[in-house]
Amino acid sequence: RPLRTPERVQRARHAILWWRLQKSYLAYCGLLLAATLLLAVKNVVKLCRSGGHLSRLQHAAWEEVCEIVVGVLICTETLLTLRIVGRRAFLENAWCLLDSAVSALTLVSIGYSLWLLAAQRHDRVGAQEGELPLLLLRVLLQPARCVAV
Repeated sequence: RPLRTPERVQRARHAILWWRLQKSYLAYCGLLLAATLLLAVKNVVKLCRSGGHLSRLQHAAWEEVCEIVVGVLICTETLLTLRIVGRRAFLENAWCLLDSAVSALTLVSIGYSLWLLAAQRHDRVGAQEGELPLLLLRVLLQPARCVAV
């Protein structure tokens, strides 16, 4: 029996849409928004304390893990939306295009977080010069995630 029959696709779409209409989904979105706002505010405070120098920002391991979790959830949401509405409708919708742009940049941020965790670079003070564009991307991306959520 084929795994991707029209009937199974419709059931999957229905299940996703049904879940998005539940109070638990609203709570999930609220938690995702809260985590994103926490990370964004924390970065703004750190940036202010460092005198506006990105190179002095230091992230704890829990922040990197939170970045990864939030990023994976946002990317999953975008892929689910693409699956539900179809490629054509997705590409014609400005909000979906914003979500996909945020998700694409989030994948870069996830890669950076994984690299920091793997190299255990989160405990050092400041960022290396080559990392500054990635840190800037992250700081600018967090408010965009709040809109996407």
